[in-house]
Amino acid sequence: MSEEKDEAITALASVLDRIQEHFREEKSDGLAPLAGRPESWGFVHWSTKDVLEQLQLARSQLTGRGRPKLLECGAGFGFVATLARELGFAVTGLEIDPRYLEGAAKLFPLTPVLEQDLLTYEDWGRWDVIYYYAPFHDDHAEVAERFELAVEDGIRPGGIIIANHKISSRWRDDPRFEELRSEAEIAYVIRKKAGA
Repeated sequence: MSEEKDEAITALASVLDRIQEHFREEKSDGLAPLAGRPESWGFVHWSTKDVLEQLQLARSQLTGRGRPKLLECGAGFGFVATLARELGFAVTGLEIDPRYLEGAAKLFPLTPVLEQDLLTYEDWGRWDVIYYYAPFHDDHAEVAERFELAVEDGIRPGGIIIANHKISSRWRDDPRFEELRSEAEIAYVIRKKAGA
């Protein structure tokens, strides 16, 4: 990528980060566990530039598949799902909080964000890429780990998981998985090997 293009993407990503911060602070009561769901984290985000790079890496690994199917878990307002849609993915977001569902429908009406509890969802095998950023609170690591293991066991062979603020490291010793990218010991792009 040219230096000029990289600078433009960095600038745009910074603007999008500021918009997300506004929505987090003004529209969603800030970062907090959800009312009545202390294991579920209210709103988080990863750097937009990093997310774009993760999505581009996943897309580059899935050439020849038309519009790969991407699922965003804990989609919030649907920012990541919308970025992915613009990069050529067929996207769906899952979210449990009605505030986010309402906001996502208003902000990004072309990006489907569906009401769904991630702890009861089972259809992980439908997706080419599954994205998440810490949908569960650090104080409930056992819940986060249960979710992560369900995703890893359920995703189809050849599928890619973009896992930011990852809790479980079981995948490191699991021969079904290979690492495509890592950042800061908490963010990974991993692929379930074909035939696994």
